[in-house]
Amino acid sequence: MPSTTEGLLLVMGGLFLLIGLIGGGFEVSAAKIPAVGAKGRIGSLIAGGLFLALAIRSIAGHQQSTPAPVQPVPTTTQTATTPAVQTTPASPAQSTAAPATETTPVPPTQSEASAPVASTSDQHTVDAPPTQTAGGRPPRIAIARDPRIFRISPIPVAAAPKYYRLQLKVSGLYLDADHCSAKVVVGGRSDYAGGACQLWQLVPAGDGWSRLQLKQGGQFLDAAFCSSQVVLSARSEYADGACQLWKLVPGPDGWSRLQLKQGGQYLDADHCGAKVALNGGSDYDGGSCQLWKLVPE
Repeated sequence: MPSTTEGLLLVMGGLFLLIGLIGGGFEVSAAKIPAVGAKGRIGSLIAGGLFLALAIRSIAGHQQSTPAPVQPVPTTTQTATTPAVQTTPASPAQSTAAPATETTPVPPTQSEASAPVASTSDQHTVDAPPTQTAGGRPPRIAIARDPRIFRISPIPVAAAPKYYRLQLKVSGLYLDADHCSAKVVVGGRSDYAGGACQLWQLVPAGDGWSRLQLKQGGQFLDAAFCSSQVVLSARSEYADGACQLWKLVPGPDGWSRLQLKQGGQYLDADHCGAKVALNGGSDYDGGSCQLWKLVPE
């Protein structure tokens, strides 16, 4: 029996055609084919034709799908260019600039028509790593300076603003915007809003004066209309901004007074209590109600 589909179709097609032609009544490989009538012979002829057509079509499809053999491509370009690279004469810059054991010229990567290598006076040498030594001495590689090489300066990154707590000497309490409102008092260390109601930033305004800006909301420590009342407010240009300009005046033991530019008064914890106002130079409790220190956060 055939082992392929095409062969099986051919055998079956031939068998049915034979039945249709002679009407059966024969044996094939110990298989007895009975005699058939006229209708059976016609059906056998049709079935045999179909089987033969399918076999021929399958054989033709296999022949069309068989790929053509790939022809090898001759590699003549490599053999043609290799001798040219090996027999290229050395450039003038490689002649007698230094002994062969001290310098190893960098092979040119361009063609003979490219620009000549810079002279030895415009070169510097770089020591090779100790693992590449030859004859007990490290080889030196000549590297030509290329004026087209330029340096890129890094872009400076602005530092994050630094915040401080203003601590009062007499009690160790801090200048506080009560619950981040406009009311300024003296209170214990608070973590309300992540401590941002007690964190201040010095914003320089020139001539040693600065604005004190609160981290939460960005408002400024302000002597309202340059009065003794101390509040928080937006940036103000009243009296050329002098009601918001402060200066640290050094005092004893690292403590300072916080002086307002307009009028020259000082930030004062009234009688060392929680109320904050402006006052002239006070010696109450040795002046410790007016002495402050910047505590970095």
